[in-house]
Amino acid sequence: MNPVIGWDIGGANIKAACVIPDSTGMRAARVASQPFEIWREKDRLLEVLRSVYSRIVMDAPPRAAAITMTAELSDVFATKREGVLFILESIRAVFQ
Repeated sequence: MNPVIGWDIGGANIKAACVIPDSTGMRAARVASQPFEIWREKDRLLEVLRSVYSRIVMDAPPRAAAITMTAELSDVFATKREGVLFILESIRAVFQ
């Protein structure tokens, strides 16, 4: 089965976990965390996401990703909507 990735995109840290579904449910396979203060260098978000992703990726591509975020509330964004869209676009680009 293909893995599922969970992301936590915070204002000061990026965290992710990759789990593989099995007959008993989900088991954690790999986790990674990287400090990243989005308000200092928001344009590096994609680079940081790719770095974290490279540490948790499995042999098969993920079938789904779940995302939680608080980074969209950073003062670097004019509105919450702008922050959410920026983060979602960066996540999407990781999988291209």
